[in-house]
Amino acid sequence: MHLPSPLSLPLRHYDSCDDIDGGIFSGGSHGRVTVHPSVAIAPTALLQAEPGSHLILAAGVCVGAGAVLHAYGGTLEIESGVSLGAAILLIGSGKIGANACVGSMVTMINPAIAPGDVIAAGTLLGDDSRAIEPPPKPSAKPAPEPLSAQNGAGSNGKLEAHTPDSPAEHGTQPVTGKAALNELMTALFPHRQHFDQS
Repeated sequence: MHLPSPLSLPLRHYDSCDDIDGGIFSGGSHGRVTVHPSVAIAPTALLQAEPGSHLILAAGVCVGAGAVLHAYGGTLEIESGVSLGAAILLIGSGKIGANACVGSMVTMINPAIAPGDVIAAGTLLGDDSRAIEPPPKPSAKPAPEPLSAQNGAGSNGKLEAHTPDSPAEHGTQPVTGKAALNELMTALFPHRQHFDQS
């Protein structure tokens, strides 16, 4: 069986005055909406164009359930082969390039998606009011004070770390929290031996 190319089929144009009544999509169409006959639109999808705007769906576009496509302030064009996930919101004017894939629950305002791009589910694109500014760069840190070898106290009276000077000194350092660590290890691994008992 030979089917005609989707590109050779005539475009369908719907205006709000047309009676769609459960036609190719049950959600409805409002305003100037042009839909190619090969477009697949799931139930509850809503296609809408404000006055002076135009929504265009090209050949092979797939629109998921609960999707809202709302042309506002110009032309919102969805090029051929685009896949739009469920519960997405596209609003404004712009273009989604051919064969792009938009995941479910994506919100895009004035989209500008290149052909073949993939947009992850749950993404928010185009909302400048929620821009996140990068954190300020950390300033240069002051040089650390020299450490004292006696009792871990520095010249300013604050406790500081002590680094052993020799291997012999290494073995004589007390282990802080040794009892708590052994208690935790016994609770987690009851058949293991305790750490250094000396």
